[in-house]
Amino acid sequence: MLTVPNELALTESRTMRAATVDRTNVLDKVKALAMLPDGMHVTTETAASYYEVTVDAIKKVVERNRSELAENGYTVLRGQQLREFESDNPSLSKRRAVALFSKRTMLNLGQLLTGSEVAKAVRTRLLDSEEEHSGGAAELEMAKRVIALQDQLLTLTVVKDDLAVRLADLTPKAEGYDDLIEAEGLFDMNTAAKILAPVTGRMGRTRFLNQLRGMKVIIQDSTLPYQHLVDRGYFAVRTDVVNGKARPATVVTAKGLRWLQAELREDHPTLARGADKNVVQLPQQSRGELA
Repeated sequence: MLTVPNELALTESRTMRAATVDRTNVLDKVKALAMLPDGMHVTTETAASYYEVTVDAIKKVVERNRSELAENGYTVLRGQQLREFESDNPSLSKRRAVALFSKRTMLNLGQLLTGSEVAKAVRTRLLDSEEEHSGGAAELEMAKRVIALQDQLLTLTVVKDDLAVRLADLTPKAEGYDDLIEAEGLFDMNTAAKILAPVTGRMGRTRFLNQLRGMKVIIQDSTLPYQHLVDRGYFAVRTDVVNGKARPATVVTAKGLRWLQAELREDHPTLARGADKNVVQLPQQSRGELA
């Protein structure tokens, strides 16, 4: 046997609320609604009186569902807009701001508000009128199933989009790890910066060297590594001839690339990140224990 959904279904399904929010005539069928002199709006106090709840209860529903209510006519007037509105509605004078609910917004409130017998009656009348409007219980049940499927589809779409964002974030990191695993030989600092880009935020050579200086990997005002890191096989210093002059040049070993990748990870215990997200070296003892 087909049954009409419980009135609380309206509080749970935005799709179902959207399908019935135009039937504002239900409000006066449940209880007389006193409008402002403009015949189009009511205040927060009037809304609370209509639904027989506190003003705070109305404000909490607005706070949780402001976007949906705004789509259905909820607005807050201030400044010149309020002054102009007060000229036709003198009872609102001497206020700094006033929240206004249209009939459509009032019905939307009734769809959302729990703990109110009047709101419950509004939802019940909405579902009754929906059944009459659909032409029978069978059609109504089909409509509810479609609404349920639409809600499920919306949820799946959100999950899909979230997974796509995560995949886009992880892909370059995975590619960087592949480069590290396959790395052999010696690499100049420019090449090392490119290979480690997924864990450094894609720094160029200059920023990469500054980062290593801050981590006490590269000597300050130099491009040469500390000797103990050379001794561990992380770096080597070779001699390049530039314009007929011999100059020392730092290169990173494959072992050193993997060590740097571990050191530069955001969750590495020997490093911390400041408010500006730059790497800050923690005490040297921690680094020595893990090296």
